[in-house]
Amino acid sequence: MSLDISALYEAHWGLVYGYLRNKMPAVDGGEVADVATRVLDRAVAAIEQGRYQDHGKGIEGWLLLIARRAVIDYFRLWRV
Repeated sequence: MSLDISALYEAHWGLVYGYLRNKMPAVDGGEVADVATRVLDRAVAAIEQGRYQDHGKGIEGWLLLIARRAVIDYFRLWRV
């Protein structure tokens, strides 16, 4: 699968960042941006490894699932 990473980031950055900003309101915006970058990096890695399969729900739902897990991991690790 050919993947245009910059297009993926550009198309979905606002969705992922907005979701994380909503779930992490007390966290600094720069740190939220770091988490958003990690979410998109995980998605790119999964796509490149052939682990993403579209089951009719679109990539947006999958990205939000990764973001949800990233929020859980963030608060589990940092206990903010």
